[in-house]
Amino acid sequence: MEAIAPEETLASRYVLRSPIGDGRLTSVWTADDPTLARTVAVKFLHDDRAREPQVRDAFIRQATAGARLVHPNVLALYDAGTQDGHAFLVTEYVRGGALRGLLERRGPVDPGAAAEIMCGILSALSCAHDAGLVHGDLTSENVLVGAEGHVKVGDFGLAEAVRTASVDAVRTDASPYRAPEQVRGEEATPSTDVYAAGVLLAELLAGPAATSAPRGGRAPAPSAIRPGVPKRLDQVVERARAPVPADRYPSAAAMRAALERLGGERPSMGVADAIGPPEPDEVGLSRRSALRSWMLVPAIVVVLGAAAIVGGLALGRLEVGGPLGIRAAAPDSPAATHPPSSGAAGTIPIVSVRDVDPTSDGGDGSEHPEQTGLAIDGNAATAWTTDHYASADFGNLKPGVGLWLDFGGAASVRSVTITTPTPGWSVELIGGSHPDPAGTPLESPSGRTLFTVSSATTTITLQPARTDGILLWIRQLAPDGGRFSASVAEVSVSGTRG
Repeated sequence: MEAIAPEETLASRYVLRSPIGDGRLTSVWTADDPTLARTVAVKFLHDDRAREPQVRDAFIRQATAGARLVHPNVLALYDAGTQDGHAFLVTEYVRGGALRGLLERRGPVDPGAAAEIMCGILSALSCAHDAGLVHGDLTSENVLVGAEGHVKVGDFGLAEAVRTASVDAVRTDASPYRAPEQVRGEEATPSTDVYAAGVLLAELLAGPAATSAPRGGRAPAPSAIRPGVPKRLDQVVERARAPVPADRYPSAAAMRAALERLGGERPSMGVADAIGPPEPDEVGLSRRSALRSWMLVPAIVVVLGAAAIVGGLALGRLEVGGPLGIRAAAPDSPAATHPPSSGAAGTIPIVSVRDVDPTSDGGDGSEHPEQTGLAIDGNAATAWTTDHYASADFGNLKPGVGLWLDFGGAASVRSVTITTPTPGWSVELIGGSHPDPAGTPLESPSGRTLFTVSSATTTITLQPARTDGILLWIRQLAPDGGRFSASVAEVSVSGTRG
């Protein structure tokens, strides 16, 4: 088995660049994927494990099972295979770093940011548990935090698969993340993932000292190590890592809901602010990639300059003439003294967005609030997604859920454009000064008020209506992996302000 080396090509496609991490089971490299012009991460099973066929097969098999998880907080798996005796996985590359490295360099994070990070982790666990997959080895090593604060969880079930298949099983009983029943040799369950999440929350709040228990005792509360940690967060930690499974939160979703109900402990700063900008070793990009990026700068400057000239001519601020061929328009030029009307339709800025799940209608008060910003972040690869339900009508639990778009003032709305990775769901658009599912829906020119988001990008034309915001009130869900959900990757509103 030859050593892994830079410039080696895997699967006739991925060109290895440089190592960026080494864990208990895998080593991680960056690689170029020329086919899709992107940087990816490649995880290699350590050679001592890869030499055991049953371990290698279990590693690939479990990775394939994890590939069916599609969620904004789950690290995407692109490919898997073996080459020259090496077993490898190809995943998305996260520009940032593992949570453990960030905590080692920067220490515990702001309590509000810790809660926000945990909500992302718990959302990923909920997705996996709904799909019948248990993580079994959640630690701060396999949670990644991107430079923009996005949280990704990887390695679902990998450690358990290797441990089960290995002739000389990997012993990790000393790990503080492992629930007591795992230490006794019992199988991993959703409850063991909840236990690990409680330990991870303690680590976020107060560092490694909050994860270790004295012999025969229990680990200290985070506030006992770091004064200022809210007592209610102590209580979440205590319940999640209760020694008896029945005393823990019944699910990852229940633990997430408990964190979201702590209104006073909402983030005082965003995750990106709490962790700070990525350090050079966290970025992990090769010099070649960086050079390619800098080579784009001259071309960008040329394109922007040309656009400025064309725009200046169109607006009358420039005219043909002068020694350089272009000069400023004369003051008495009609075009220069008559700018376009301010009433022209354009994109209405959305100043904030939040989830709506009224408890009065059977909801629990929240629907993935940690994801709402993904609906207006300009990245169609990320999305706010509802919970997954047993039927298109929310399992008969409630009439709908929604997303409130706040304009920060009155605007005349003419259309709404929605981009989604899961088309087929239906929505009402309800205007007003605040989100009210009982309000009057906005109408199309033909009088329709219920609209189907039938394609990846759907534009809904409306009768012009003046409102301070719009509630996307989702009434019917779309099929999604055997269950039903709705996702908003991007949403924009057209009209005029004021």
